[in-house]
Amino acid sequence: MIIIDELPFRFVERYGFQRYSTTLQPKLQIRDISSRQTVARDVIGIYGVKREKRREALKGCRVCLTTNTWISIQNLNYMSLTGHFIDDDWNLHKRILNFCQVEDHRGETIGRKIETCLREWSVDGIFTLTVDNASSNGTESKSLLSIDVPARWNSTYLMLDIAEKFEKVFLRMDFEDDSYSSYFLNKENSGGLGSPCGVGFQNCRTFVGFLKLFYNATKKFSGSLYVTSNTFFDEMFVIQENIAHLIKSQNHLLNNMATKMEAKFEKYWGKGDKINQLLYVAVVLDPRKKLRFLRFSFTEIYRDEVADEMVDLVRKTMDRLYDDYSRVDSPNVVVPSESERTHMEGDTISCSDPYAMFNSRYERFLEAEKSIECSNEIEKYLAENCESRRDVKFEILGWWKANSDRYQVLSKMARDVLVELVSTIASESAFSTGRHILDQFRSSLSPFMVQNLICAQNWLQVHVPISFRKSKDEMEALEDEFHELGRKT
Repeated sequence: MIIIDELPFRFVERYGFQRYSTTLQPKLQIRDISSRQTVARDVIGIYGVKREKRREALKGCRVCLTTNTWISIQNLNYMSLTGHFIDDDWNLHKRILNFCQVEDHRGETIGRKIETCLREWSVDGIFTLTVDNASSNGTESKSLLSIDVPARWNSTYLMLDIAEKFEKVFLRMDFEDDSYSSYFLNKENSGGLGSPCGVGFQNCRTFVGFLKLFYNATKKFSGSLYVTSNTFFDEMFVIQENIAHLIKSQNHLLNNMATKMEAKFEKYWGKGDKINQLLYVAVVLDPRKKLRFLRFSFTEIYRDEVADEMVDLVRKTMDRLYDDYSRVDSPNVVVPSESERTHMEGDTISCSDPYAMFNSRYERFLEAEKSIECSNEIEKYLAENCESRRDVKFEILGWWKANSDRYQVLSKMARDVLVELVSTIASESAFSTGRHILDQFRSSLSPFMVQNLICAQNWLQVHVPISFRKSKDEMEALEDEFHELGRKT
């Protein structure tokens, strides 16, 4: 209870809890109720037991990691290291491995700390490591608190989205409110731009339409309880096309903004050549897309020669990865192929239903056609038709689970590739818990105890009967409702 509900250790010594406990069990004496020192020892004990269970669960797993850093109310630097993996039943797991103190935010310091953490966990099957903006790992943050919350990625979009609905109010205040007018007459306050005007709100609406792409994309990338790696390219494709469109705009402000954004985009993504190839492999392993989707997207953005070159590079990466899995994870049990299963099913139904037998033979014919010149599972997978993208209930992990017998090696590869994270949001979420635990009333907790509390809470919540996906959807719907109410008001 203390760990999960983030209660202070002294809670067990308070009169209310003692009265509650003795009411439940009248034979209980006040002196028999745990003290805060006992609670602290129990927290450490629970952390130790759960950690050993986690260590055993991670043995033999290929794990994708995310990491980020945070400065607490104690002015101490903390690093969160979160492991992600898919189990044999195709369930996605997220576990905080460490929430530990670091000397600073430099990349070298973080790298050494991650290595130490992994050695303590005896984890050697690292598949990917997703980090925050690498250029900031060498500098300390000097940003101050501001009303527009610069640390929140969505604050600018939400601020402008609401502000442009009140255009008439702002314009009226310019005429009727002396304080409002005098504020913007000060160039230091307005940045020399003056109070908001009609042209400004017109630009605001344009910005909102464009920033909404980033808002929606970031919301999708922020998920840590469902697969995101296979969806990233949809968002990147739309964003890149819109940047290219705005560069051609006659509006100097938009043109200038898009040009700067393109330079930033090129820094991280280039012409598709700077990205980690495993992310493209994740797109191919989405049965609704495969290589055809990549070829189409590359052709739309770049010229055909570049598209052919990129598709060839992704295919070679996929082949090398598959060859490695074939050597390490080659199946020991021979499972009947789809055509063999169809043949056996056909033999079973032939006596009772000749029409079904005929249909079964036709299915075997189609299967044989698809398997022609398929030297391995990749060839077979890519030769088959894509699943429909119109199925809104499609679950990619469910599809691979259902088809794992047909693709015994490729499914193992997909299980590791699809779990890689597009963003570090999963690790950043640990800092939200950190802020609850390290509030102004508990700022004396040691870094050792902070790690015990945050990690143990994360591991214990595995058994809490809550639908996180449903809760997330309900929260987003509630936020949308409040935003809509704010617009009408």
